[in-house]
Amino acid sequence: MCPLNRKLARQEAFRDLLRTENLKALLFIGNTAVGPGFCGDFRCVAGNRIIFYRQVVLIFPDSESVLFAGSEIQRQAAARNSSVSDCQFS
Repeated sequence: MCPLNRKLARQEAFRDLLRTENLKALLFIGNTAVGPGFCGDFRCVAGNRIIFYRQVVLIFPDSESVLFAGSEIQRQAAARNSSVSDCQFS
C-alpha cells in the first residue's frame, strides 16, 4: 500500500486536473478487484482496500473528497484506513 503522503499527493493531482479541465468532479467506482483490470486498483485513489461489494469516491476541485460505502462496516474500515476523511454509508 502507498504511504499517506503519496495518496494525498494523488488527490491533489486529481484536483489540479479538475481545475485545469474545468470539471465539477471525478467519480471513481471500485470493487474487490485489484490491479490493471476494468475496475483498476481503487486503493491508489482512496487508499482503502475494499473487502466487500463496491465503494465510490467523488473528488471535487475545491472541497474534500467523499467516499461512499455500501455497509456500515465498510464505512468504518474506510474511515480508519482511507486517505479520504469524509466516509459515508449509502
